[in-house]
Amino acid sequence: MATFDAISKTYSYLTPDLWKETVFTKSPYQEFTDHLVKTHTRVSVQRTQAPAVATT
Repeated sequence: MATFDAISKTYSYLTPDLWKETVFTKSPYQEFTDHLVKTHTRVSVQRTQAPAVATT
């Protein structure tokens, strides 16, 4: 009985040639990368020095 169960379970294993075709979709990052590169503008921000805090 154990042999029959073991052999019957091997039939449930699918080899890659029996897998369903998978259609992958691009993530939003991949899909809009070209658009973001073209429309991105750099903004320069001047950093100011924070005032020193006196400790007593």
